[in-house]
Amino acid sequence: MFARRAIQVYLATVFLLVAWFGMQATHELGHIIHALISGGTVRKVELPLTGFSRTVADPNPHRLLVVIGGPVWGVMLPCATWRIAKRLRARREYLWRAFAGFCLLANGAYLGLGWIEGVGDAGDLLALGAPWWALMTMGLAGVVWGLWVLHGLGRLGDFGILGDRADAAAAIALTALVLLWTVPAIVFFAR
Repeated sequence: MFARRAIQVYLATVFLLVAWFGMQATHELGHIIHALISGGTVRKVELPLTGFSRTVADPNPHRLLVVIGGPVWGVMLPCATWRIAKRLRARREYLWRAFAGFCLLANGAYLGLGWIEGVGDAGDLLALGAPWWALMTMGLAGVVWGLWVLHGLGRLGDFGILGDRADAAAAIALTALVLLWTVPAIVFFAR
């Protein structure tokens, strides 16, 4: 029983790390896609181990399109991946589902609350003329959709997103993903 619970705690912890890094990567990929299709040039992409990611496009002829690309692709890619995993009846489809729900919650909260202080993409969208109520509405929709996607994966007492699963193989695979992200970041980008 203790070993099973330890695996559950570890799986939930390492999943949250992978979900955080993956959410930022898909979000920034959205900015990159929109910058490139709008004729902009991506100068820099920051995906730090701590803090928030950032994409710098210059020139950026269609700023509004580039800004909205992050939240749009940041939820579309994870949701599409989950739906593909579900259709293929992937053994660990629940991880893709949890990742999609996490990305919906994170991007929804980012837009839905970011307008209050005018930070990040929400601040940029406000500066470009987007009304606060549109950001709040998009944010609320993302959070509600995220909760709907996560519903049924498990009880909150069992770390919610992963339920009572004690999947050691998934924990090992997710640990490998964390290492693939962090080791190069430490070696090449540590300041």
